[in-house]
Amino acid sequence: MPADSIRPGADLHRRTVLVVASHCEIFLGLVQALLRFGYSIQTAYPLEAELDRAVRSNPDLAVVRPPSAGPDLQAFVEVIRTRVESKKIPILACVAAAAEEKFITDNLPSAKVLTGATLKLNELYGRVQDLLNLAARRELRITSELAVAHREPGMYQEDFFYYDTILSLSQSGCFIKTDNPYAVGTTIEMIFFVGTPARKISATGRVCHQGEESGRSKRRGMGIQFEKLSPDDRAALDAFLLAQIGSSGMPARL
Repeated sequence: MPADSIRPGADLHRRTVLVVASHCEIFLGLVQALLRFGYSIQTAYPLEAELDRAVRSNPDLAVVRPPSAGPDLQAFVEVIRTRVESKKIPILACVAAAAEEKFITDNLPSAKVLTGATLKLNELYGRVQDLLNLAARRELRITSELAVAHREPGMYQEDFFYYDTILSLSQSGCFIKTDNPYAVGTTIEMIFFVGTPARKISATGRVCHQGEESGRSKRRGMGIQFEKLSPDDRAALDAFLLAQIGSSGMPARL
């Protein structure tokens, strides 16, 4: 992988990329490049049990490097199809030759393909960023008016919180209306309730931006990127978002 002019750490939301490869040198090269870009990285070799464990952590994108040809390529693609594509995880396949590209597009139809004997870092970064942005737009998002309690961890006594309103909510975060937003980069604890009967969601998040959400009126607040949700809270949040989208069909943006 030749060095190019890139912007290390430009992905401020720390999206998680799963790297899957069977060739050790290429595997390490992809990991090093993506770490340089500032992504949070998970790794797995194309072993079914190992991939299943990685996929359960809900990566935002899988970057895969298949073997060159033959039975190994067929077996690799089948594992990716059944373990990754079936979970609706976006896939970027990095291949060396046009023949591999054709095999991937024929047998892994949802995957995007980056072809070349050597990978240029700027091109890899651009394709990864495009796919992550596409995945973010496709995630579940709704408009909302949910009361939320929030605070900085360890700053106050156990029962002290500030109270504001969540105006939009997604799988990855929310926008909180407040006249006193925390500084960008601040980690906060949040508690809010969803559904009927009410289900408490406890989350840890990071302030990713401050600003105003446009609409009929300007509303000052802060965008929050979720960083920690228990599996049960994640399932409850996803179920609530699906139910709300089904009833209203109104998307919202973080």
